[in-house]
Amino acid sequence: MKKLTGIAILLMVIAGFAFAQQDSPTGLATQWRFTTDADNYLAPQWYTDTEFEKFYGVAGFNGMANIGFAAKKENFYIGGYYGGQIFRRISLDYSDMKDDFANKENQTFKWYNSSQINSISDVNAPRPNHDIGILVGFANMGILLSFDTDELIEGKGAGYQFFNKKDVQVGGLDYAVYKVQYGNITPAIKWGMAKDLIDRGLRPAVSFSLGIFKDYRMENQYVAGSDPTAPYRELGENVTHSENRNIIGIGLDLGGITLVEKESGFKFSANLEYDLSATAYPENSVGWLDTSGALSVYKNFSAKGYKEDGADIFYTDIKESSHIIKPSFAVSWDSEKIGIGAELALPISFYSTGSTINGMITPASGGYVLLPMFTYKETGIEFAPVLGLGAQFRPIPGKLNINIGGSIGLSSIGRTTEVITSLATNDSSKDIEKQSFGTKTGLYAGIEFYFSPNVAIDLLTGVSNHNNFNFFGTTNNSITYFGTILLAVKF
Repeated sequence: MKKLTGIAILLMVIAGFAFAQQDSPTGLATQWRFTTDADNYLAPQWYTDTEFEKFYGVAGFNGMANIGFAAKKENFYIGGYYGGQIFRRISLDYSDMKDDFANKENQTFKWYNSSQINSISDVNAPRPNHDIGILVGFANMGILLSFDTDELIEGKGAGYQFFNKKDVQVGGLDYAVYKVQYGNITPAIKWGMAKDLIDRGLRPAVSFSLGIFKDYRMENQYVAGSDPTAPYRELGENVTHSENRNIIGIGLDLGGITLVEKESGFKFSANLEYDLSATAYPENSVGWLDTSGALSVYKNFSAKGYKEDGADIFYTDIKESSHIIKPSFAVSWDSEKIGIGAELALPISFYSTGSTINGMITPASGGYVLLPMFTYKETGIEFAPVLGLGAQFRPIPGKLNINIGGSIGLSSIGRTTEVITSLATNDSSKDIEKQSFGTKTGLYAGIEFYFSPNVAIDLLTGVSNHNNFNFFGTTNNSITYFGTILLAVKF
């Protein structure tokens, strides 16, 4: 039986709070101990920290092309961003045909390769991926409208692509309708204060996101009727797979407060963030062939939940939620030619998932009936501290910055409680498991160079998260390979 583990829920939540943004190589290399205007121009809380007079533009590449801009006039500010892989898609080749179709002569139709179309729903398929954001700033506030197709659920893949055609031939068979839909769509909105509420900081922000995941396949085939010489009839819409879900996310960020600040450049600050995620399952369908009439026809059984692949099991009454509370503490020291910083994040997650596990039986009248067999409940807690380190060396202040940094995901600990209850006997089993996960580390390096005060290039080297320094190679783990590039201009 398949169940959603706590770690999957945690990753789902983290992914669900992705907003359109332009991460700078400087921020990535130093784990955001040091940032540039590229990190701030689209942030509702920090756009007022960008330094330009009329216009700011940025373009980059980090595995996908991205471009952004910002402009301001008096007290009004607008910023925009697009990052994506427009041409990253499954090729859906077809041939224009003129032949017999659905037992009708001399018909014009399109022929498609069935393996190409069905591969749309492969987890690792190269689907189009888009990340779009528009920020409007006024009265020391910012509102970000965001839309992305990033990975929403751990293990379900990123991007979105669909195929929906009528009167087509797929793999040599004639179809009235053939539909495949897979991927994530996440619209979101974020509001933030762009001015400190008190002398020591506090710029709160609130966000809301609605993640929509689709995994749907349906076919309606043309088949011969009672008269073999007549045009073929439709067999009916047969839903072969339906696993759709909606994930609601709410986030709160206090925006940081400075606890200690010295004239020597020393600073100590703290922040608190909170994320809530809840999953809702709309009705999902399962096709079945009704043979009770004179002619067989496909019909669909629908219920709120989803069917497990490869088994006659249907999950209903699904409840999934997660709460993440993340306090963090940061320390830094800065001078003209060197700056160092560190942040310790202490996220604690509480999650729960539960469902009714039903067997699917086919009665004499046809169709499906759900037979409730078990209830499943899992609750858990996890503590996963992360230490981020960054340093910036400025051999030529205002001209050249050398960035290095690292991240250490300290050994996390967790505890899960799983209860399965038989609805027939009311017997239950309870399993309590303590979890421990190993340390994860990463090393990063980059260079930022200013051609002039208004033109800069920012680079992140190919130092891998396996901590390998390859000085002379040309692969993406070489220190001379720049896989993330950003060019910024302002005036």
